[in-house]
Amino acid sequence: MLVFPKIEIKMPALSSTMTTGKIVKWNKNIGDYVNLGDIIMTVESDKADMDVEAFDEGFLRVKRLEDGCEANVGDVLGVLTTEENENMDEKKYNDGDINKTENEIKVLNPDKDKSEQIIKEDIHFVKKHINDDVNEEKIFIPFIKCKKKKAKINKWLKNENDFVKKNDLLLYVEDDKSTIEVESPYSGIIKKLLVKEGQFVDLDKEVAIISITEEKDNEKEKIEEPFKNKEDEEINRDNILIHYINKIKKSEEGRKFLKNLSEQEEKTLEERLKLNYEKYNKISNDLFRSSESTKDYVLKEKENESQYEMVLPSASELMRQNKLNPKDITNRKTPNRITYEDVDAFLNGHKNNSTNVTYCEKPKVETIEYGDPKTVDMTNIQKSIKNNMMLTLTVPVFRVTHLIKTNELLKLYEKVKQKISMSVIINKCVSSVLLNHPLIYSTYIDKDNGKILYNKDVNIGNALGLPDSLLTPVLKKVDKKDIYTLANEWKILVEKGKNGLLSSNDMTGSNFYISNLGMFNTYQSDAILPKISSCIFSIGTNIGSIDNLEDLKIQKGMMMTLTCVHRHIYGSHAAAFMYRFIKFF
Repeated sequence: MLVFPKIEIKMPALSSTMTTGKIVKWNKNIGDYVNLGDIIMTVESDKADMDVEAFDEGFLRVKRLEDGCEANVGDVLGVLTTEENENMDEKKYNDGDINKTENEIKVLNPDKDKSEQIIKEDIHFVKKHINDDVNEEKIFIPFIKCKKKKAKINKWLKNENDFVKKNDLLLYVEDDKSTIEVESPYSGIIKKLLVKEGQFVDLDKEVAIISITEEKDNEKEKIEEPFKNKEDEEINRDNILIHYINKIKKSEEGRKFLKNLSEQEEKTLEERLKLNYEKYNKISNDLFRSSESTKDYVLKEKENESQYEMVLPSASELMRQNKLNPKDITNRKTPNRITYEDVDAFLNGHKNNSTNVTYCEKPKVETIEYGDPKTVDMTNIQKSIKNNMMLTLTVPVFRVTHLIKTNELLKLYEKVKQKISMSVIINKCVSSVLLNHPLIYSTYIDKDNGKILYNKDVNIGNALGLPDSLLTPVLKKVDKKDIYTLANEWKILVEKGKNGLLSSNDMTGSNFYISNLGMFNTYQSDAILPKISSCIFSIGTNIGSIDNLEDLKIQKGMMMTLTCVHRHIYGSHAAAFMYRFIKFF
């Protein structure tokens, strides 16, 4: 119950025939400011998925229903407030929950023969359970040594009203020297984030408040006891409500759903259950399923996937016009549901694949049990790599290898390794030396007996190995950017590569390549020169060597191999580059 002025967000009528709608996705989180005209959510009507704009402004304070829930037209879905820091009246809110629980038990208990005394006992136990659920604890930053006695909140990994398990990562904290991962000491729901990202906080101040849930077995048994005798009864119109609530209250999500039901929603739920009790008789075991039954549910769902497919009317009409069936539509946004956009994307699939910006597919890793022979098709990326490598067989190349001392490099790396990777440092060093050897990062053009293109910028492609693919994201204009900018760009490229989101623009334009296998403890490697390339630099791991036998001075070093095309680049050019690179290091 809110004690401050509020603006209700209601389910809109998106068509003349729409009576109910389903929330596909909220586009705003609790605490976000909503401007007039912002897309606040996506709703599935009886015709298609449609974006819903906000007709008012304010801070989103309450979500009555989460993603995937259905509601009647006109039902309240959320609440906006005009002030960011206005709080809820905790006492009235809790009293409202308890009163709601009393009404809930009355509605969900149609057994008229049950005595009044038993009903009071049921209410007593549910009240006790709710009060136990709202225990709050404060989250503090763990003890760290810091000169300023303050720490910076680098990034929150959870938002307000998110559920977090004990020992899950909650946030990143930055002190004078490093970034620290902070785990949640409790399981529960994040009620309030007291410090925003980028702000500093005293080490003895709390940063968040969490509502913890401590369920005791004996209390759970008492709460479930009133419904135990209904567990194995045959479901009919009279007892469907008891059966339904008995199933969903076994999980945390189910109990939260019941707790947030309004009086009108309770009546609507009761009417729908009684009208459709035969259907709910079959699927009520799966509603708000507990974690123990998740595995079995997924297996059953896969076996019966075709039996529960939902095809929206607009999608059905488009499929009929193009003589398609549901099995043909494999690129669905939502499992077991086919929308007009899914069918349209399927029909335009070949056109999308021919556009200039192409995205690399996320590798699908085939797991094969040991001892079982199995043949699998190569992915499109693997086929492309194979074809490109075959084209290099006719290209003349030569290699130059040096042991490059890295003592000073390692000292630098120890100072900045929290923010900058070794790959980025090597890229910046290579670009600095390449500026004095423009021929090394030039491009050979196989036209009119050969031409040499001297490039303006140093663009370095770096080999990125994934389980069954090899990508080469490109750091562009390395010679003109500072090392911190390059570190941020490389981090983004690696993340996009792991998630299959690298575009063609991210992987083209390179005029020099680096293959760094040092992190795998590789001593030395000889890389294959990509087509239309002049040089590729192969880097091994750090090894120890004796620099002065008499003084037993030990130096660290890397074996580095430069592979060059033997068309316009000769041994003297490669040797001169390596000599300058050694001095630079």
